[in-house]
Order: sequence, then C-alpha cells, then structure tokens
Amino acid sequence: MEAREVRAYERTTGTVLPEALRRLYLDWGAGSLGGFLDLASPRAIVTHRELVGPLLEPEDEPLIAPTAEVRVFGRTVNGDLVGWAEGVDELDRVVRLAGFDQLPLEPTTAAFLDALTHADLFGVGPLDGGYRAGRPAG
Repeated sequence: MEAREVRAYERTTGTVLPEALRRLYLDWGAGSLGGFLDLASPRAIVTHRELVGPLLEPEDEPLIAPTAEVRVFGRTVNGDLVGWAEGVDELDRVVRLAGFDQLPLEPTTAAFLDALTHADLFGVGPLDGGYRAGRPAG
C-alpha cells in the first residue's frame, strides 16, 4: 500500500519525496515514534498553506508566507508540525512549525530521521520508544 501511496503522492503533487522519507515509507510505512511523533501516510502530506489556509483571513498572508510551502509530514502530540522545506540550499531541510514560527531541526530528512533516536529535537529527550507502523491520525 505505501509504495502505491508514494507514487500517487509524487504523481499528483509533482513533488518527489526526500529519499530518506521515501525509504521509511517503503520499508516501514506511516507510524509513530516514541509515542510522540506521528508520521502521516504519503496521502496525508500537505503544504502548511493547504493545512491552515481555510482558517486564515486575507490579512494573515504575511504570517503564512514564510512557511506556506513547507510540506508537513509529521505531527507531535503537543500539536507542533514537522515538515521539509524544498529548495533551501538544494537540501530538504526539516523544520518544526509551532503556529507560524519555523524552527530548524536538521539540514536534511536523512539527518532528521537519524537524529530522532539519539538527539533531543523536541525538548522531550530522544524518541527511543520504538517505531510503530500503522496509520496515525492525520
């Protein structure tokens, strides 16, 4: 199912998933890490604008503009969003979105996925509770 979803996502959006995220989906599928970070299935990946756009007023455009094209692929239990920003120094930089604030996490999705189990990226310690494949909410 995930391989089909990856292909469908890439075909319909015209966006190629970062290789590390693609491998995660193909090897493990969507799921949850440490009970803290849910990784959405490819069909649920959207831009920040697509996610919050319906809630915005026209005067909010300056707020969303810097993060509008961040592709959101994860959500923490405390509501922060995790996504990759394309075209930044030719890297797939991973950022944390807290409201309209953009906080850099790692320079690439590969570095982000690698760091999850040994670095404190979210202020709750390393997420070493194991990866649970399945369909997280979202």
